[in-house]
Amino acid sequence: DTIYFLNNTCDPALVGKDTFFFNNQFGCDSLIITQTNLLPSSSKYVQVYTCDPLQAGPDTLHFMNYLGCDSTVYIMTTFSGIYQETNQVQICGQGAPYSDTLTIISGPCDSLFITDYIYSPLDTIWQMGTTCQAAQAGIFVEVFPDVNGCDSTIITQVNLQLSDTTLVEGVTCDKANELYTIQTFANQWGCDSTVWISIIYIGIDTQFVQKTSCDPAQVGIMTQTIPGPFCDTVRMTETTWVAFTESRDTITLCQSIGPASDTLFLTNQSGCDSLVIRKYMYTNLSAEIDIDPERCAGDADGQLMVTQVLGGNPPFAYRLGNGAWQTGTIFSNLLPGTYSVEIIDRNDCTLTLSGLVVSAGSILTLDAGPDREASVGDLVNLSVQSNLSLQQVQWVAKDGLTCPTCPTSQLGPLTESQTVLVDGWSVDGCPGSDQLDILVKSRVHIFIPNSFSPNDDGINDLFTVYSDEDGLIIRNLSIFDRWGNALYHQGALPVNDPSQGWNGHFRGERMDPGVYIYVIELLLPDGKIQISKGDVTVLH
Repeated sequence: DTIYFLNNTCDPALVGKDTFFFNNQFGCDSLIITQTNLLPSSSKYVQVYTCDPLQAGPDTLHFMNYLGCDSTVYIMTTFSGIYQETNQVQICGQGAPYSDTLTIISGPCDSLFITDYIYSPLDTIWQMGTTCQAAQAGIFVEVFPDVNGCDSTIITQVNLQLSDTTLVEGVTCDKANELYTIQTFANQWGCDSTVWISIIYIGIDTQFVQKTSCDPAQVGIMTQTIPGPFCDTVRMTETTWVAFTESRDTITLCQSIGPASDTLFLTNQSGCDSLVIRKYMYTNLSAEIDIDPERCAGDADGQLMVTQVLGGNPPFAYRLGNGAWQTGTIFSNLLPGTYSVEIIDRNDCTLTLSGLVVSAGSILTLDAGPDREASVGDLVNLSVQSNLSLQQVQWVAKDGLTCPTCPTSQLGPLTESQTVLVDGWSVDGCPGSDQLDILVKSRVHIFIPNSFSPNDDGINDLFTVYSDEDGLIIRNLSIFDRWGNALYHQGALPVNDPSQGWNGHFRGERMDPGVYIYVIELLLPDGKIQISKGDVTVLH
């Protein structure tokens, strides 16, 4: 096939004809010829007039025309009076003609330029054609310039008219009638029409059939002729005898007891009798398991261990609850709770051990006794009690201990209030702890007279409290008679002041000699209240 391409150029160096050779899809030569034509450059001479003598003379303008080539406008300006010029311009495309007027006022004269624009329509031609060659089919577009310099497009559509092939087949039983030929004609489109004629000699058909039978009387070879649509068919049937079959199986069942054997009467694939004798073997799984409780509460170290499996066929697999199967027999790091262990053997017989309880670990409880009160310098006996046997004990305190690692110890002499800690570990290593607070009071010595003589002799005239530590305050000093009547009440009295206290009077009257009851509330340096009760004798 040959394809022509028409190109245009403004460059004279590109003008000419180029030829390219290729192979198409059928292996034939494919020729492409490209013709490049030179597009014309355009030039225009324009005569204009001016009223200004200084503007008279030639001028040249360079543009690009509608084909993309150079367009030169030569303008000759001639000095004159009023000037009028009319020009006509062709435009490629569709539209209504129109005019454009340009009035130029320059100097004393006016110049009038009238331009008429006229459209030149684009030309497009469609052509139809047919071909018997697939390479020549398609749509081809060619563009040419018309007389007005506008594009003229020719579109050619070439349709492929297919060749047809007819196959005529037949069979014959006569070797002389066998035929194979090819004939070529022209169809209605002028393309090739090929007729293939094939008459095949099939001869006489012979079939060999083999089959089996459980009946010895049917054994042998039988020949049969079968008329066909074209030739006869000879069928030879060979029948062989098949004896009945017998098989023996041993089946393992996951139960403790059942029938020893069984016999099945079946039909085999040949349709003959088949005898199946089954022997049954029974297996019953049982197992022993050790349960280790949690050692100490919170340790999560409980354990289940399968120690023995009875019955079944190894190897065995084990799993905890619905967990993954494993070959190991130990399940460790278990929290307290109830578990189940499943065992499976080689024959998929299973055993489930349920209700396996992992007990919670021991909790060591220590009791160091109640909190204590003591005085500076005292010795305090310490003792710890526990709910489990102790293997180790450790006391911790601010003051000294006689035996920090003994269940019983002695703390002191006391120097200050403190918290005593005791840690312990059971024989299984379970920890426990307790503490007690020891409040240490300052040791204050006080003296309360048992008699005084309010006779105004300046000696032992007032009843009050004395101490070896100054600064103590008597918060309340109350005196009662033997019948419980209040005779005196006073507070905020300092100790060791013989000028303050009860003077032995009631409502200004001196009381009779005798025994009277006192109640004293003393505020100690540590903020505690010490109450003292007793009797005092009034002497005269």
